[in-house]
Amino acid sequence: MLPDANGRPTTVAVAYVAAPILVNGDVVGVVSLGKPKTNIQRFIEYARRKIVAAVLVACAAAIVVALLLYLWVSRPMQSLVE
Repeated sequence: MLPDANGRPTTVAVAYVAAPILVNGDVVGVVSLGKPKTNIQRFIEYARRKIVAAVLVACAAAIVVALLLYLWVSRPMQSLVE
């Protein structure tokens, strides 16, 4: 447990990754790495915002392309109708 800003104990979720150390096929130790999930959560929020922005730009581009195709096809047909 780590203290928060007010000195109260708080729990911090940590993501761990481990890899064995092998010598002649025998496990003689383990190397592990831990990272607080608060850092991971910030990365996920940043990536989520980027993905949402990319989806909105792609949708806007698709609407513009659809509108241009509609005008390209409909104008000659309107000329034929007249």
